[in-house]
Amino acid sequence: MKGKKVKLHYPAINMNKNRFIRMILNNPANIFPIVFWNCRMLILKLLGYKTIIYNIHYDYFFDIFLPVYEKLILDKRIKIYFSWLSTNKILKNHLINMIGKKRLISNIISPYILTDLFITGENNGPDFPFSHFPTRKIQIYHGTGVYTHYRKADVLSRFDIHFAIGPLYIPFINSLPCKGEKNSNLRIVGYPKLDKVIEPDPALVSYLTDLYGINDKFVILYTPHWNEFGSLHVLGLDITKNLSQIAENVVVLIKVHNFLFTEFKEQNWHKKLSDLQNKFRNIKIVSRPNTQEVYPLGDMLITDTGTTAALEYSLTRKPLFVFFNQGWFDHHNNTEVEMDIVNTSITFTTISEIVQYAKEVYTKQPDMMKKLAAQSAKQLILTNNNLFNPGKATNIACQIIIEELGIS
Repeated sequence: MKGKKVKLHYPAINMNKNRFIRMILNNPANIFPIVFWNCRMLILKLLGYKTIIYNIHYDYFFDIFLPVYEKLILDKRIKIYFSWLSTNKILKNHLINMIGKKRLISNIISPYILTDLFITGENNGPDFPFSHFPTRKIQIYHGTGVYTHYRKADVLSRFDIHFAIGPLYIPFINSLPCKGEKNSNLRIVGYPKLDKVIEPDPALVSYLTDLYGINDKFVILYTPHWNEFGSLHVLGLDITKNLSQIAENVVVLIKVHNFLFTEFKEQNWHKKLSDLQNKFRNIKIVSRPNTQEVYPLGDMLITDTGTTAALEYSLTRKPLFVFFNQGWFDHHNNTEVEMDIVNTSITFTTISEIVQYAKEVYTKQPDMMKKLAAQSAKQLILTNNNLFNPGKATNIACQIIIEELGIS
């Protein structure tokens, strides 16, 4: 399975040749940083370096590439830069804190800068290199399901290389438009950012434990989906209030998807969650973008139908509970993974149900312990069936990227 190649054919989709002219007409000064960066890349090439641009629109997409980035930068022959969405100031600040300013390039000019590789996990129209450039394009994907990717076939068919996260990615990638002679490679990789769920960083776990004040506490992780079928929209914040009152020693860590704020601006979720945290001392809001880093902190997870969190958390083999809403399935196709998750989890539909389940887990009731033992076995099957190379994906991804750069 490791690094296995599958040859495919995709259409050569030409980039709009007028976009460069429009960009210059909009701001003629853009020509100067474009010239500067291309001269820089040329010098690096002459000095024997290989260059990569990682394209990113949202801060949590940084963590998709982070483990690969941390390993690749150890190779002094490789220079990595980040193309960021110029309208996303939160993203820019996050990247400055993580990697500094010198590696950042605005997405306004990044398509016109020649590098060896273009990598992204985005599927919503990333900023592809100019069509006449020989830059190879790698899609590493985000999420463990595929239902959102089918809607982005036209965009995703432009990539030269696809990193398959799990078995369902193979028929998906094979279904992409196929009209030309352009060769692409499907590579069986896995999901690099989940490697640290299996082997957490002790220093980070210690830091987060202190940050959220959860030493010697029973921690309930709550990661609701952003869409209208999720528990936050259906059940409201009372679910967290009631969970927090189970016992003095219980802490509820809430990590919501960023789209909750962007897709439901009128509901002012920032203020609602802030007020909730201020009112209840044992409710903590996780504002850091990476959900995966909090998995090792939890004693159990509560999430929604449609989230990738449930499959990811199953790598810990800890208790998993999912708010079931058939309405979500009625509105989505290609949801085999999501149904597997539901069948693996203990589902609930009301607040009283999940509060009772949480109490039984906290007090280690015998019947619940039997259910969780059975669930743990099912979680192993779930992850094995839906993820390639758990715990080894980072190394495999780096090997493939190094091969593409032509570094021996």
